[in-house]
Amino acid sequence: MKHILIIDDNYENQRIVARLLKDCSNIEIESKNTVKNAIDELKSKKYDLVVTDLFLPLNLGDEINRDGAIELLNQIEKNKSVLKPTYIIGITSHKEAYDQYISYFNKKGWRLYINDASLSESELKENIINYIKHSPKEDDNVDILIITALQKELDQILNLPFNWENKKSDSHTFHFGNIRNLKGKHLRILAVSCLHMGIAASASLTSKLGVLFKPKLILMSGIAAGIKEKVNLGDILVAEYCWDWGSGKKTQIEGISVTKQAPHQISMPLKYKDGFLQLSKDKEFLDKVFCDYQGKKTHSQLGLHIGPLATGSVVLEDQNIVNSIIEQHRNTLGIEMEAYGVAYASELLGIGSIIIKSVCDFANTEKNDDYQSYAAFTSAKTIERFIQEIYDPI
Repeated sequence: MKHILIIDDNYENQRIVARLLKDCSNIEIESKNTVKNAIDELKSKKYDLVVTDLFLPLNLGDEINRDGAIELLNQIEKNKSVLKPTYIIGITSHKEAYDQYISYFNKKGWRLYINDASLSESELKENIINYIKHSPKEDDNVDILIITALQKELDQILNLPFNWENKKSDSHTFHFGNIRNLKGKHLRILAVSCLHMGIAASASLTSKLGVLFKPKLILMSGIAAGIKEKVNLGDILVAEYCWDWGSGKKTQIEGISVTKQAPHQISMPLKYKDGFLQLSKDKEFLDKVFCDYQGKKTHSQLGLHIGPLATGSVVLEDQNIVNSIIEQHRNTLGIEMEAYGVAYASELLGIGSIIIKSVCDFANTEKNDDYQSYAAFTSAKTIERFIQEIYDPI
């Protein structure tokens, strides 16, 4: 039996969902009409799916609150007494509310629909049925989730000797690995690549898979731009912490446009820092990774660095912007496009995350794709070493 909770004060969403699922068996639908009633229900019962309107009264007899659903979702995330639903779908008939909250839902890995002439009921039905009929069982939980932004990055992960098996979903191919590491721990691993580059795509995928497969740790592997004079092509960057370098406020001072930065930094789990420090000194490991790669690479000695990594929404080929990012943190080692999304979504889920990316260019006009495969390789081999010797599931 799959359980659906519909939260709507005027029954419109109940009517839509009931009509779409009238031919489906083994589905139980419950409804609530206020934020308080819904939270009380979620404390007493685990739901496979929550479908909610955006405008909801907080308590019985209250006026409609335009931020009612956001208050509901915040309580679902933060209230430890709530049995968190497997998936959440929002539906609203207000275009303004849709435009305001679509990015919020996307970052969480959820879906938001607008109930107007553009609503595809077949798409909505497919989405609902997909999550209530194919939601993973407890046996599908994994120890480690590995996310990449590009297929070429994922290909290097899949070359690792983790006994991979593939399972197709409607939107992704899930690659499940099983190994016994050098500490004798049997580990189940899931590797997936984002469909698109950028913070929103990586945050959405992390949120979705974090809820579905409940990993103990989330890793991101791949490529990044390095800060010239600090690192070399192929060097491995372990993000001690990362942030969105574009966050802040655009304003004017004496007629000149300026950005007042407001970075929110997310740190890696401190218990693993020493392991990476030791690995950075392991010349035998670094030399072997360098020698094992058979494609185009530099002649510089491979290094591993631990430090700040900046994330932004654009591909950079501008040294002036790179310099402005370094001004946010003078120890910045690299810049890329997805790490903060993974780290932020992981933080919201209460799961630790580690970003391990390697240098493929220097974010200047001389950049090209020549060293992307080499960088993806050195990153993946560091992931393998971490899982085999450093990772502690306790």
